[in-house]
This record gives sequence, structure tokens and C-alpha cells, in this order.
Amino acid sequence: MSSYSSLSRVLSPFRVQTKFEEKTLPARYTDIMVFCLVQGDAIKNSFPIDISSHTTVGHLKKAIKDEKQNAFIGIDADKLTLWRVDIVQTKENQEMTIKEHKGVELHSFESVGTHFQDVPLSTNIRIIVQPLLPATTVGPSHQGVPQVTSIEDAMKKILEGIHKQMDVDNVDNNKPKPMALKQRDLKQAIDVIDRNFCNSLDKQKAIKKETPTAKTNYRILLCGGAPGIGKTRYGVELFNCLDKEWKISKGQKPYMLYMLFDFTNGYALDEYEIQGDIKIASEIILGLRLAYHYLVHKKYVMSFTVFRTKSNEYKQCFRLSNVLLYIHNLEHESLIQRGKHLFIFLQIDEFQLIFKERNGGEKLFKQLMYTLGHHMAGEIPEVFVQTLLSGTAPQDAIRAMEPTMYSIEPLDLPLLSLESRLEIMREFATNHGVSDCVWVPKVWIHQLLLDTGGLPRALEYLFAEFFGQDFTRVKEFFEDLEKKKLIPSTIYTSVSKDIDTAYKIKPYAREHKMLIYELVYRNIMEIESDISDVLQDGDHRIKLEHLERDRHLILRRLEEKDKVQIDIPYFFMYHYASVLGVFTEHLNHAFLLDEIWSWQNWEKFIADFITSRINMIDVLNKEKLLKLGNFFRGSGSNVTLGQLINFGSVEIYELNHQFPCLNLSAKEGKTAVLKPGYIMINGYSAPFADIFFLVDEPDPILIAIQCRLRKNLLNLKTIEDEHKRNANISHKMEEKARKLKNDSKIASREKKEELRKEAEKYTQLGNLLSKYRVITIFVTTQRFNEELERIPNDCILIHQEKFDTFFGPVFSSRTKFVMTRDSNPNLSTASQLTSRYKAISQDIGERIEQTRKRRIFRSHEEFCEEFKELADVNELRDDFIYYPYPPYIEPFEHSNKRTRV
Repeated sequence: MSSYSSLSRVLSPFRVQTKFEEKTLPARYTDIMVFCLVQGDAIKNSFPIDISSHTTVGHLKKAIKDEKQNAFIGIDADKLTLWRVDIVQTKENQEMTIKEHKGVELHSFESVGTHFQDVPLSTNIRIIVQPLLPATTVGPSHQGVPQVTSIEDAMKKILEGIHKQMDVDNVDNNKPKPMALKQRDLKQAIDVIDRNFCNSLDKQKAIKKETPTAKTNYRILLCGGAPGIGKTRYGVELFNCLDKEWKISKGQKPYMLYMLFDFTNGYALDEYEIQGDIKIASEIILGLRLAYHYLVHKKYVMSFTVFRTKSNEYKQCFRLSNVLLYIHNLEHESLIQRGKHLFIFLQIDEFQLIFKERNGGEKLFKQLMYTLGHHMAGEIPEVFVQTLLSGTAPQDAIRAMEPTMYSIEPLDLPLLSLESRLEIMREFATNHGVSDCVWVPKVWIHQLLLDTGGLPRALEYLFAEFFGQDFTRVKEFFEDLEKKKLIPSTIYTSVSKDIDTAYKIKPYAREHKMLIYELVYRNIMEIESDISDVLQDGDHRIKLEHLERDRHLILRRLEEKDKVQIDIPYFFMYHYASVLGVFTEHLNHAFLLDEIWSWQNWEKFIADFITSRINMIDVLNKEKLLKLGNFFRGSGSNVTLGQLINFGSVEIYELNHQFPCLNLSAKEGKTAVLKPGYIMINGYSAPFADIFFLVDEPDPILIAIQCRLRKNLLNLKTIEDEHKRNANISHKMEEKARKLKNDSKIASREKKEELRKEAEKYTQLGNLLSKYRVITIFVTTQRFNEELERIPNDCILIHQEKFDTFFGPVFSSRTKFVMTRDSNPNLSTASQLTSRYKAISQDIGERIEQTRKRRIFRSHEEFCEEFKELADVNELRDDFIYYPYPPYIEPFEHSNKRTRV
């Protein structure tokens, strides 16, 4: 049988009309039907062409080529020679092969009607088609070189002398499994795929609808976001879920294959592929990669680059439709039950590189999507192709799709929640017979899990540091953990270096300091941005979406808003801070991993944090006039939160004495001045605020900050009393001055003048402070259970529930984590518990530490099973948390963490 008939075996009768018919001609022209046959084929392979008698033979050649695309691969219509014959078709002669004939050659300029109008409905074969094959697919006929017109023949040529690979399945089975990701929500994607597949079935069954399914109802999936967020892994997980759990809405579940084209690793585009007709180029670009993945990848020792080079001579064979039909034919014979569809889940990874092609990247992307969309919409019966694009330029893909094209469905791909990170850690442990008791009490492990920010690649680097590069040292890690051989700071440093190497954080920050300042500022200040925002980068400007594409940040879409916020994982911020000097020395300490580190210097941390935020406003020349509530994001009255403050740059002074006082000497030999520009940390146990500073514009205001560590509940009365004490500071100065004056009246002559001068200074200080309105801000780890609406004027409360918006995602989770270490029987040391709770003696504290070597507490009920004598202590019932178990994990998640662009 000829190569033409070999190809025809895999063709399905999915097209009953030619493209010529689709462009219908006026009714005055007579339609005729002409049966045609390719020279060398059996009569049974004849095919009809419906065409107008008014058209030319040249038009007829085009119609024949369109009808027999696979038979005439790489052959232009004008290279077909048509011979007019008259061969009767009967049941008896169907197997006869027509190799020779006596016919009349037809010329392209001739009218079809002059040859066939007399027999418009004849079923005789009237045309023999003789192709003149191009030089790229045949050798010189006089040398006897056989022509290559099928994929099967082409593959034989390509694979000549190529060795097969060893049994990769067995090799892969011995490899450690990759890190499993948790809590991926696949419902959105599965629903879209189900609709696409059912729409395709409807089209193939020719279901008559008032409105046919439009292209825009077929959706190409788009998984976009920053590098390392798990886009490639998402495609694998989605396919596995489809293969195992998809309950199809209509019809029989198809046979499924997964194909991955990584445009950076192995499947990269080459400029010469994009030459000539863009439609044909797109078909071949996709077809070559599909053929390589299915027929060569992991089967033969050959890279895609070599395959592409060797197949160039036969590339017209590898159009996408041909390859799909070829795969269907092979799978149909071996695996697919009759009536089942072939479902190919095609993931194109790093698709953004298509747009970087100098030779019309956007045009190529559109055509590739058109080509793939046709095979989602039922171009070939029983073959369905669902495309998933994964890459870092989702907005480029969305903009490229025209209103009449197949649609793009952006998928939500959030960062991994803390609960998910804990589950992955637990899976490593339980798979090696290690219980929670071994690793849960190690505070530094939880800090490192927090510091990854939920970025899968950062988490992978962390686990590679824990368990070895291929996760082959899991058992050894837990053994070393029990023997206390591990050094947390060393692990932190190694992971930081790995992340910096992968993302080039420090080099980029050094070259783009003001841009990174802007990103850090927007992150810390929780500023909502438009994805199209353009930021200044030296002499250039750059869009937020391009910064995500180029691996420098993560954009998180806000629920119910067309806005995004900038996420910067803790490890990234650590490197930015070291390059920019954006934070003070004390605040930089927050990035260091130290098991004994705590928030005992709470006031210093708050002062450093506020100072860093104010100074970023100054460095970036931002608007300094802000509403108080936009800077100190907490709870308070509208009047207080709406008060305007002009934030000028400040410097921290840690006072040696308790203010109010005249001596403003500070540590490190410095001396503060009571005027704007100085933010002062008060002396220990001072009767006034822990931190304070003055603002003169637009109104004179004294900001008094109370930093309260978690002890008892905070109530309204405490807030009112402390604010009243702060607000009365000028009266206190006046009282002090009066007392000194009175003392001077009875003092000795030498002391009298000294006391009088001191009294005068306190009078001046009182007069100065009397001009300032005092606003008290409480930053506290205490719980507050009363109505926030009742917070008095001139007071702002920033408590745990507001930490996310005040501290921002970088600091809030670690702040909340550290502040609860003295109330978690799974993590707290005996000394922490005994100093925090009167009911816990040193003996009980040590028993708690010993008990968690054999069991970890998931609830207060479990704790009371072991410590019945504490069951009635209400303080423990109210205060104890049992992280890392639900529902105690959720408070450590940043709000909106699960929602992404």
C-alpha cells in the first residue's frame, strides 16, 4: 500500500466540508460534485469535492489540498497535477489501485465548468491527483531515494543510529519523590476543563443549538506568578487529580496523557522555526515538540535540539494535526477502548519566552493559542487537547487574547499556607517513623517555616538543607535533631545563600536601590497597588507585573478588589535590608535566627520599626502629611484616626532617665532634644509613655506610645487611665515646678538658687508640653475583648488582630509567634511557663517539658488528661494555645495570604 493510503488509515472523517465550501458562492453558480483519487491509491480511498462550476482548476487544486492536508504535507496546491478521467466505481473494484491512467491534464486557468458541468452528480472518479513532492521530502527520483510522507517513515530516518535509553521507569521508581505540596485548590481548573470537554462533545455530536458554542466559551488555563511559586508542579498535580478523581459531567471519561513543554529547558524556540507562514510555523512548532515528547523523550538518547535538527528535512510531516492523529492511532490500538476519547493535557511552561521572540512574539503566541484552541474545540473527533500555560507573565497572555479568540482562564495560585508547610514537614517525619514529639518543640524549625513566606521554592531549599539535596538524609536529620547536633543559624545562613543565588536578590538590590526601597515601603506599609503601576527605577520606569515576571516580588490580589499587594518573603527582606540598610540595627536582629531571642526589648523593636517606616517616607520623597490611622493602623475613633500628621525623618535616642525630666542624656553618649526629629525610648518604669516624639505640623501633637507585653487582658479602663496620665504631663511639670519653688523657700542659700532655676526649667517644659495635644497609641500583645467602638478619643489600639496591617506580612507572623511562646505547652520552656503563670510551679513546668517527649498536646482537653491538677485553672484554659495544630495555626497566617494573582 502506498504511503498515501498508509496515512489515510489514521484519518477520521471529521471534515465533510472543504474550506472552499465555507466561503459560499452566489446562488447563480452551479454546484457540482467531483470524485477524486490520489494516484497510487485504491479506489476505495476516493473522496468527493463539492465546488462551483464557475471556479477555476486552480481553485479546485486548493480545495483538494484542504481536503487532503495529511496526504499533501509540504506540497503547495499549485504543485498538484490534475488529470481528467472517467473511472466507474463499483463494489467489486474498491480494492483496485490506480497506478496508471489515460487522462487529460487540467490547467489552473481553466474553468471547472468547461470539463464537468455535464455530469454534476456523477459518482465516477473524474480526477486523478498527481503530486509533485518538494525537494525537502523526497530525494531525486532518478537516484531511487524513497519519499518520506508519513511520521512513521520520518521517525525511522530520524532515529537511525540513535541508542535507546535504559529502563527509565525502573530508575525513576528508585528516585526519592519530590516534595509534596499541600492544600492546592484545583476545583476552579477542573470545572473549566469539564466545561471545555463537554462543549467539545456537543460539537462532535452535532447537537443543534440556537446559539452554537463560541470560541470564547473554550478556555485555555493560565497559571501565572513569580518564579518558585509552584506553577510547574501545579500542572502535574492538576493532571494527577483529573486522572484519578475527575467525575466527568457528560460522556465517558477519556484516556489521559500528560505532556510538558518547558520553553527554557529543552524545548526552547529557535528563530528559524518562526520563518514563513505563521500558521504553518505554529503547527510545526507544536507538532515537533509533541512528537518528541511522545516518541523520543525518555525513550532514546536524543535531545530535542538534535531531534529538531534531524527532523527539519521532514518537518512538514510533523504538523500538530498529523501528530495528534498519529498518537491517537497508536493509543487506540493498544490502550483506548472503542468509543473513548484521547485527552492530552498539554502544559506549556515558561510561556512568557514566546513574547520575547524578536520576530513577532505576540503574533506567534496568538497563533499558537488559535492552533491549540481548535483542538480543544473538537477539530479532530476523539482527540481533545487542554492547554495549561504556566509562566511569569500572565498579564501579557491575557492582553494578547482578542475578544473573538479562545479565552484565558487565570487560575488562583496562592502561596503555601503555614498549615500546609507544617503538613509537608510532618509528612517527611511520619514517612520515616518520626513522631511530632521529635521536631514540634523546636522553635527554630517553626521560625524557618515561617520565613519561607510560603514560597514553594524557598521551602524546597529549606528542606534540601534539612534532608539533603535529593531528600535522602531525612532519617539522619531527625537523629541529629534528637542529639542536638544541628546549628539553626548555620541552616538559616545556608538557605539564605541558596535563595540569593537562585533569585539574585542582592545584586539586583545593589543596582536598583530606590526601586527596592519602593517595594519594601509598599510591603511594610501594606499599600494597595494596581498591577499596571509604573515605578521609577533610576532613569527608567518599570511595571509591577514585570517585576513579578522577572522574579523580584509576588503580587497578591485582594479579595473583592481590583488591587494587589506586594508580598516579600522573609528571606528576601533579609537580603534587601542588608543591602539597603533600610532597618535599624535592632530591627535587623529580627531577621536573625536565635533560639533564645525574644521580644524582651519590645520598646526598642517598636521604636525601630516606627523609625524605619518614617525614614522610608523621607528617602522616597513620599507625601509626609498622612492621616494618623494610615500610619498607625489600629482601632480608634474616626476623629483620632483622621488626624493629619506631618512625618519628618527621625532618629532614635534611648534615654538614660525617666521622662518627664530635664536630663535628656541618652545611651552611646548622645543627648536628645525635645523637638521634632527625635524619637525617644523612655527610661525603665517611667511614669510616662514608653516611646514618644513630637510633631509640629499641621498641629502640635505629642505621640505617646505604650508598649505592653502579654500579661493580663487589656481593658478600656486601663486605656483611659494610661491616656489620662500621659495627657496630664504638662500639669505634672507645673506641679513639679511648684514643688521645687516651695522647696527653695526653705532651702539653704546655695541650694535655693539651684532649685529656683530647676523650677523655672520645669515651668518652661510644662509650658512647652501644654501646647501639644497628646495622642496615646497602645501597641500590645494583650488580648482585648471589649467593644473597639468605645475606645476613647486621642487613643489608638494596635493589638494582635491588627498586627498584620501595622507590622505588615514580614514582621507580623514572627511577632505573633514569639509573643505566644510563654503560653504554649508544646513550645514553652519550664522557666517561661513558671514566670508567666502562678499556677505552674517549677516542678510542673519541668513535667510539661518531659511529657512532650512522648506526646504533643493538640487541645486543652489533651493537656488536662496529663495534668488534671490544672484542669480548673481558667487562666490556662483562656490563654493556652496549642500551635501547631488547628485551629491554633490560623492566627499566624497573614490575612489574604491564600489569595493571589
